Amino acid sequence: MIFARQIHSFAFATGVSTLFARSRRAYRVIMFHGVGDTHMPVEAFEANLRWMAERFRIVPLAEIVQGIEHGRRPGARGEVALTFDDGLGNHFVRAWPVLRRLGLPASFFVCPGLIDGRRWIWNQEARARLKRMAPPARGEFAQAQMRMRTDAIEPLVQRMKELALADRERIEAALRACTPDFVPTPQEHEHYDPITWEQVRQLDPSLITIGSHTLSHPILPTIGDDALEHEVDESRRVLEERLGRPVELFCYPNGSHDERVYAHVSRSYRAAITTNYGLVRPSSDLHRLMRIPAAASLPLMAWRMHWPNG
Repeated sequence: MIFARQIHSFAFATGVSTLFARSRRAYRVIMFHGVGDTHMPVEAFEANLRWMAERFRIVPLAEIVQGIEHGRRPGARGEVALTFDDGLGNHFVRAWPVLRRLGLPASFFVCPGLIDGRRWIWNQEARARLKRMAPPARGEFAQAQMRMRTDAIEPLVQRMKELALADRERIEAALRACTPDFVPTPQEHEHYDPITWEQVRQLDPSLITIGSHTLSHPILPTIGDDALEHEVDESRRVLEERLGRPVELFCYPNGSHDERVYAHVSRSYRAAITTNYGLVRPSSDLHRLMRIPAAASLPLMAWRMHWPNG
């Protein structure tokens, strides 16, 4: 890790990262989640955007989609699209002022069912409750409580993601029963509260494209056909009704999809993005577009522009 950081810092300081990135003529789609927390402080977020805007051409995701549709090769500077998952309030409070000030386009992928219900994404609530579980835990959480540390939470959440929806909801209910006094902190509200409809309406549509992230952020391969149709199609209907404009772009929750999910999304949307790391080419599958994970460290972000898995 130390050696890798040294390599990233050297490549960034010497401009090698930019040279390497430009040698790989490709489209790039950047994946952001929360902005304003320890993983992506606002200052680091703005520094990243300024660095990218000086070296690449920041464009709406739809422009990259159109380039693929027409088999168009990326330009010499390289087109880059900015995407934000989960429809969080901090996208409006923290990210939007920076994007507006810099005049940079981006796509926000939101879950209208969570906006309506003022609910967190289920895995965010699970993580927050697990962090505050007080002994003694009972039932299926007893063993987990015995070893509960921050590094033990993520494997448990990952296991929940793999369960059928009914089984996952059963565990969520048990977790809530084990944490009856749970009250979100002001910091958690800032990190996990969904964006509001009023905030969505205040976003300049000439800069911000709204895409669907399903109604309620389920792991799509774990739900049945009727639920899949409802989550994918109803989210588009609600968004278009609320916004009064077409919604053509989709983001798979957790990046999870199988052939059944892929086929349905392909029929319903112009394009879809995954959480798989990689560059985008004119030959890329429009409904399995890969992305580059954002990093607060500018040397690491610069490195990922040519090596997304770095």
